[in-house]
Amino acid sequence: MDLFDQSMDQNAPPRQLSLVCVGLSHHRAPIALRERVAFPPRTIPRALAALQRAGARECLILSTCNRVELYAKGDPRHMQAVLGAFLARYHGVGPRLLQPVLYQPTGQRAVAHLFQVATSLDSMALGEAQILGQLKMAYRLAHQAGTLGPLMHHVFCRAFTVAKRVRTNTELGRGAITLGAAAAAMAKQDLNTLRGKCVVLIGAGKMSELVAPHLQREGALLHVVNRSRGAASALAERWGAQAHTLRWALPKLLAQADVVMAAASGTATLITKRMVRAARQQADANRPLVIVDMAVPRSVEPAVGSCSGVRAYHLDHLRQLTRQGWQKRHEAAARAGEMVARETEQFMRQLRQECVIPLVKHVRRQADRLVEQELRKTMGSLGRLSPVQRQCVEQLAHNLVNKVLHQPITQLKALAGQEDEHARHLVHIACRLFGVDTLEHNEIQTVEQTDKSSCDLSVSQHPMSP
Repeated sequence: MDLFDQSMDQNAPPRQLSLVCVGLSHHRAPIALRERVAFPPRTIPRALAALQRAGARECLILSTCNRVELYAKGDPRHMQAVLGAFLARYHGVGPRLLQPVLYQPTGQRAVAHLFQVATSLDSMALGEAQILGQLKMAYRLAHQAGTLGPLMHHVFCRAFTVAKRVRTNTELGRGAITLGAAAAAMAKQDLNTLRGKCVVLIGAGKMSELVAPHLQREGALLHVVNRSRGAASALAERWGAQAHTLRWALPKLLAQADVVMAAASGTATLITKRMVRAARQQADANRPLVIVDMAVPRSVEPAVGSCSGVRAYHLDHLRQLTRQGWQKRHEAAARAGEMVARETEQFMRQLRQECVIPLVKHVRRQADRLVEQELRKTMGSLGRLSPVQRQCVEQLAHNLVNKVLHQPITQLKALAGQEDEHARHLVHIACRLFGVDTLEHNEIQTVEQTDKSSCDLSVSQHPMSP
């Protein structure tokens, strides 16, 4: 049929969903190879057109820093060869280099893999939310390029739904697992919220780059302080912050700050107990001050934590929080994996049941034609009937047909939902019993073609997510 690779012959091999994935990821492919076969977003529309010319009518390309995956509809073995050859040829990479690291799930295994990718169970950072946004962007690009048909639309929209259910019903996306996320989470833990809070970020290096997006996402009023004004301005511009020079601005900002995050490299102590006490005298005594020292060696004097109203943390505290976050996510992963397995089986069962919808419609059309024919004969022999009597006779005829068909149609759908060969043969027998030896290809609509706008393309992200 349309979604499944299968003939109507009783001796046909077990049907398989005609979905194919060919890809490579961080699990087996080194970064140097992943870089060579990556598809920058601006090139994907052109690549999709080329992939269609190569034989993949329905197709989608997912390309991230950790994975490149091609999805397509077609005969599994043929499409595996098409996608693998295209990936090698498009990027000028030898097949011998690609083949050892490629994975090529088909049918139900391809669906299960997609669901695992969407829920981040296959990600390098377990529970990260970025992959779902990347997958939705891949869907948008394919939709705009006109390379999505009913199957791809149906499968990917279900993947988005499964990902949302997993993130809602498990702890998989919760808990800080990076130092940047942990620093923001620790400050938020003490202040309840960072929205509208004055956060002073000291330093414009790598650690500041890690923490700045988390602070910006939390709605903090961010100030970047650095020895070099140019580096401070560059970081501040990216994250909607204000830039300051360390020497002149730090004393004043300490008095205004709700949070201070010290991430400057070097060996000098930048914040002393004396500086903090002086700043606290100018500030509201009831307003707490959170200081997080992310530098090695430490740039905040340890005695700062003894100042009234000050809560001080350092890298060991952050690492403890990230360990807790990783533990929480690994515990949630088991439950998430069970959910994905159930969702995969349920989805496959629904697809198998939908494959008999054309047969059901055919049977009902035949029954309706027979009812109308018999009603015309009967009405003619009954003579003159009142409108109420006519309606009663018509209703009786339709009710009888519906009751007769209800049980076989219910059983037919139940059999179609099963995966064993015996059930498939019974469905084939039912086709012959109802006088349907084959179904015209243009009549087969094995998935409900809902409006693509119904596919949830929003991306929500838990505050502690990386």
